[in-house]
Amino acid sequence: MGEWLLRLIGRLRGRRSGLMRIADAQPLGPGAAVYALDIDGRRILLGVTARTMRVLDRYPMPRPPAERERAASLAKDEEQADSG
Repeated sequence: MGEWLLRLIGRLRGRRSGLMRIADAQPLGPGAAVYALDIDGRRILLGVTARTMRVLDRYPMPRPPAERERAASLAKDEEQADSG
């Protein structure tokens, strides 16, 4: 089961495929890896070996760095306006 997923992930890495995108992959050793999948606004961490797949964690997809910086700048401006 894990073998077909590894082939699929290899083809999809970094590409958009409908609602799913492979955001990152980290090999852990022969036949084992952790994948970060972005699916419909959520990030899913998936542990994969040659024999098994397991969801390790799920959470809302992180904002892109530029968006995080913009939000932090707006919050800082609001704080300064409130205190001034």
